[in-house]
Amino acid sequence: MARPLTAKQELFCRLYVISLNGTQSAKDAGFAAKSAHVTASKLLRDHKVKARIAELQAEALASSEGQAQEAERQATVTALEDEAAAVIAELRNHAFANLFKIIEITPAGGIRCRSLDALPEDIQRQVKKVKTSTRTFGGGDVSVTEVEYEVELWDKLASLKALAQHYALLTPAGGKAKAGEGEPTNYEVTMSIPPAAPVEGAA
Repeated sequence: MARPLTAKQELFCRLYVISLNGTQSAKDAGFAAKSAHVTASKLLRDHKVKARIAELQAEALASSEGQAQEAERQATVTALEDEAAAVIAELRNHAFANLFKIIEITPAGGIRCRSLDALPEDIQRQVKKVKTSTRTFGGGDVSVTEVEYEVELWDKLASLKALAQHYALLTPAGGKAKAGEGEPTNYEVTMSIPPAAPVEGAA
């Protein structure tokens, strides 16, 4: 039965896997400094030492690959979470869009569109489509051109429904839809509200 490595030999193997410097590893493992070079040469030719170094290198490689795989997995999870958060944020932006941040009432009581280029980016993303049309009144030397804007926002109801479903606020009216019936058209909003805390001194 082959004898196991001594404590110094085991330490030499572990140090060598890190540094790949035989002489320094022999010194750090506790072998005589004057003959460290010779000792390292002998150890690196020893079959048991060589086998142990190979084993440690394989373990280090597996550990490194495992850490790399875990780092990659974590990066993927983070990216997916960021994308999900961005989707929810955009749904909220569409669901709670305010048309009067895009149009304004003129002093004369009319309606005009604000300059879209001057609007914040999140407000710009609320706009699905803008159509313009012009009409000219009068003629000759005196004429007035009127520009009309038709502003269409993204579907607020669809965005609200998607948010409500995400937060589990919607249940089909009358219970769950039966198999084969398709998606129910009527929903009830359900919210779980915790009971109020008891008031001290109340009867």
